[in-house]
Amino acid sequence: MEIFFVLVFIAAFTLAIYKMINQISKIIIRQQLTVTEKCLQPLIVITFLGIAWLGSASLLGYILSLIASAMLILSLYNKGLTKNGIIPHVSGSSMNGLISREFKFKETSDWLIIEKKKKIKVRFTSQQYKSVYYIDFSLVEKEEIVQFLEQHNQIVTLEKSW
Repeated sequence: MEIFFVLVFIAAFTLAIYKMINQISKIIIRQQLTVTEKCLQPLIVITFLGIAWLGSASLLGYILSLIASAMLILSLYNKGLTKNGIIPHVSGSSMNGLISREFKFKETSDWLIIEKKKKIKVRFTSQQYKSVYYIDFSLVEKEEIVQFLEQHNQIVTLEKSW
C-alpha cells in the first residue's frame, strides 16, 4: 500500500513538471531572475540530495528529491509573457507559486509598468478574479514589452520609481 502512495506522488509530480515545461515553452519574454536565484539552483539540488543521503533514503527517496529539485528550479523559468497572455507569480499555496496559471490578455486590464533602477515591475489586474498581479522584467526589455502589450490592444501606463 505504501508503494502505491509513492507511485501516485511521483505521478503527480511528474505531471506537474510536464505542465511547467509546457508553460516554459510558451514564454516569449521571460521574467527577470536575480543573481541570487541563479546561484541557488545548484544549492537546491545539493540540499535535497544531502537530506536524502543523511536520512539514508532509498532509491525512491533520491528520485523524490530530484523531482522536488526539478520543480523548484523549473518554477523560476515558467513566468513571463506568452503569445496569448501572461504567467505571473501567484500567491497562495506552494503549488500556485510553482505552477501559475496563464491569464489571457482579454481577461486583463489596468496594465502598469513601473520603471526602477535595474528592472521594471509589470502590474495588471485580472478581470475574472479581481486581483492584482506583479512580475519583474529586465530594464532593457521595457520597450519590447510595451510594444508587445500594445500589439495585444492593452493600454499601458508607464511610471518611474526611483
